Amino acid sequence: MPSNVTAYYVLFECGAGLEDESRVFGDVVHEYNAAEAIPRDVLFVPIGWENGIESPRGMLREDFRKIDYCLILLWDHLPSGAREKYELALKCEADPQMPMRQVVPFFKAVAERQLQDPGEKLKQLLDFKDRLAAERERRFESFATVEEFSLCLRRQLSSWLVDHERPERVAEPIPLPEDVVAPDTTIEGLPPPPSEETPEGLNQLGLLMQRSDRLDEAEQLHRKALERGFPFDAMAIAYGNLGVILRWKRKFDEAEAMFRKALTLSNQLDRPIGVAASYVGLGMVHRQSGQPDKAEQMFHSALRVEMRMNRPEGMVCCYRHLEALAEERNRSEEAARFRALSEAERAEPEYPCGDLFPSRI
Repeated sequence: MPSNVTAYYVLFECGAGLEDESRVFGDVVHEYNAAEAIPRDVLFVPIGWENGIESPRGMLREDFRKIDYCLILLWDHLPSGAREKYELALKCEADPQMPMRQVVPFFKAVAERQLQDPGEKLKQLLDFKDRLAAERERRFESFATVEEFSLCLRRQLSSWLVDHERPERVAEPIPLPEDVVAPDTTIEGLPPPPSEETPEGLNQLGLLMQRSDRLDEAEQLHRKALERGFPFDAMAIAYGNLGVILRWKRKFDEAEAMFRKALTLSNQLDRPIGVAASYVGLGMVHRQSGQPDKAEQMFHSALRVEMRMNRPEGMVCCYRHLEALAEERNRSEEAARFRALSEAERAEPEYPCGDLFPSRI
């Protein structure tokens, strides 16, 4: 990772019931980093988006000293302390000595029946939104679906990237350091930028290199992660992405061996997302190496796992692979059946539908 990359920390606050948006937030930021930001020496570091990890509680003014952007996602109520945290973030945004560059609320649409009888909690939220609308100069985003949220977030990231290239503020962003940040400048619970010091960091850097088509560098990083030997979930992710890279390089036997190791570890760890992703990877290896029967078996195995998890985005990914395989074998009716099943799920396939192993299993 070049030392002149500039890291911007993006704090993401969201309440209960918004798990899908939380997952999409991390996926979109990582995708945008690889496609747009990193080639221009910028890295957006998501804070508080990973399942099971919440952003710092009871944040004080000094806790914002390393936060560059703040997104607050609200739906059907105004969580306790959210208004106070928003006001504090605004004060930091107005202070040229603080790094906070923008605070953006996101409002998810509420069902019409709830609006007819909103209740006290929803009324508080609607009053808060009306106040922002009345201020006019304060920007906020509204969306109804996860797909719309994804588009809004990409638009916001693009705006910030433009701001980076045309800076107007006195305060400078924090450059991505090569060494460890001093303890007295670290916020408790704030993850560092991706680092080669841990297997997880090596895998994250490897994923960024994959998304930038820098396969040799990505392969080296994932192999370094394997050399650490622990934790096992990081090893499974490294094996899976090595399988992807070797498949891209058309080294099918080596790719198959890596996916089978990822499958074994994912099963041992009881990580069904890793199991499904390993089956998809094996299916793609068999499909590209001219073994359609084996490919079909693997895609169906992945589909069964996804159906047990009830993950529409994963199921759509499997349906589309099976549809493409059926078309290649001139089975038009079978292809049409899988196409109909895919469309019936009304979900986008999990990005990027097998061309990357999941960063979390």
